Amino acid sequence: VGGEAGVRQTPALQYSDTAEIATEPPSLRVGQRLEETRTPGAEHIAGQNIQRIDSIGTLGGNTTVASQQDRDYLVHAEIVQSQPDMSGPIVEAKLLEEGSGDADQTNWMGRKSRHLKIALVALILVVVGLTLGLVFGGGSGSNDTSTAVSPTAAGNTLIFTALLPDFLNSRSTDALMDPDSAQSKAVTWIESRSDVHDPMPNERLFQRFALASIYYSTQGQTWPRNDFWLTNEHECEWFSTGVQPCSGDDFVNLELVDNGLQGVIPDEIVLLSMLQRLDVGINSLSGLFLESPMDTLLELRLTENLFYGTLPMTGLLLLPRLEVLDISFNAFSDSFPSQIVRMPSLQVFDCTDNDLTGQLPTGIANLTSLEELICSDNPLSGSIPTQIGRVKSLKTLQLLQNGLSGSLPSELGNLILLRLLEVSQNDIEGPVPSQFSSLVNLEVLSLDLNRLSGTIPTAIGMMTYLTVLRLSENFFRGTIPTHIGLLTDLNVFDGMFNGLTGTIPSELGNLISLVDLSIYSNELSGVLPTEMGNLVALISIEIDNNKLTAPIPSELGRLTSLGRLVMTNNSMIDTMPFEVCALTVEHDLHQNLLEVDCEWVLCDCCFSC
Repeated sequence: VGGEAGVRQTPALQYSDTAEIATEPPSLRVGQRLEETRTPGAEHIAGQNIQRIDSIGTLGGNTTVASQQDRDYLVHAEIVQSQPDMSGPIVEAKLLEEGSGDADQTNWMGRKSRHLKIALVALILVVVGLTLGLVFGGGSGSNDTSTAVSPTAAGNTLIFTALLPDFLNSRSTDALMDPDSAQSKAVTWIESRSDVHDPMPNERLFQRFALASIYYSTQGQTWPRNDFWLTNEHECEWFSTGVQPCSGDDFVNLELVDNGLQGVIPDEIVLLSMLQRLDVGINSLSGLFLESPMDTLLELRLTENLFYGTLPMTGLLLLPRLEVLDISFNAFSDSFPSQIVRMPSLQVFDCTDNDLTGQLPTGIANLTSLEELICSDNPLSGSIPTQIGRVKSLKTLQLLQNGLSGSLPSELGNLILLRLLEVSQNDIEGPVPSQFSSLVNLEVLSLDLNRLSGTIPTAIGMMTYLTVLRLSENFFRGTIPTHIGLLTDLNVFDGMFNGLTGTIPSELGNLISLVDLSIYSNELSGVLPTEMGNLVALISIEIDNNKLTAPIPSELGRLTSLGRLVMTNNSMIDTMPFEVCALTVEHDLHQNLLEVDCEWVLCDCCFSC
């Protein structure tokens, strides 16, 4: 500990003068073998601050990393390359302490030494006891065929038990003293399984302890599926609802979706030092303790649980590589977590259906990897920040059913990768920016139930991948632009309850993929274009409450998929064409809905007037 020749020191970190800095240096993790962290040309860590790493040594032939988390100072570890042997480079670990705390370090090393001495004494007693049993009991003539406890396996378990407190925070350490706690039950289970023949490395014991703690903490005995949990089977064989849980012996995916979990995910989750994915959605969990870094976690999915209160950002910021955070359909409250902008690896954030208030942070521009921002059905307020236009990676923006106001920022036009833009059911006003013409990859545009005004921009025709266009219940005026005919992939066009005028453009007949046409409650006039007979995919037409006039085109009889045709409250004086009536016999249109103004339209086949 301390400085050596060839080592320079700076206030922020210490590093080797001769070590080559790796482009992606391996990271140290609790309980992980160092040889597993090596990559070609990167057998060291240089210029890296490693927090909460307290000792590196050899135990049972495995080089391991130990961590003591409840300290008020940091120790930095540096890995350097030494002489190679027949099996490859020998990795040496050098501890470099920063700041004060010498006395605490000495005390902690003393505790570590005592734990090791206790464990070694216990191991010796086990070996001696078993030896004496074999010597004095071998000739007894006993017919007992039960398998003797493996001294290596039993001793390894004792060493694990002795070391365990040094890997836990104070809350978990205190819980070990409570025989009814999940942690205490997990230790008891580990000890009860010391009859396993093969010695189990400490990494596996820590892994099994963490999973057992989760099992007891979430009422595992009541799960609908808990196959093989807490058995001698390898933990990689224990029941999971998702993909393969392990990579080798390392537990990387913990997925228990819709499996009756109750209670909390305990601190011991951090002992799954290689965990990449945690998905516990659709359960009854109410707590998640994150007080230590989890450098490998990429996905955290907590959807549809009973979480409430303030989002624990302090813990979430300890997940530096997190890419997916899904907290949807819970009861998180308080202000929108502005600290989320300090998670630069984040690609997906879904906070749908919570009670988050306040405004979206302007610092959202820092999330340069963000692809999906989904925060619908919250009482969010304020305007959409213009800075969001700098998140060029964004593909999905869903902010439905909030209390957002202001205008649509023109900067949204910079998001050329955007595929889904939904801001329905807010109080957004003003026109649709002309810059939206740049959104050429857009597939869904939902602007309904706002206070938008102006005309439907002709730029809409540039969005040739559009499948859903919702503009209803705004204050749009003017005509339906002929450019809409360019949207040949469009499935849904909803423009009802606006002030649209003019005729229905004949170009509408180009929308061969259209399934739902809802343009009722406007001021549209003129006749229905005969080209509407080309819309053979149509299932529903709602054109009521306009000023449309006769004749009703017989070409509508070609719409064999039609199940709903509503034409009431218009100015049509006509007879329903035979071809349309034929649909009620051949294609069950009558059993669904065919509505006209029976006072003005002679229709023997109509369902309702």
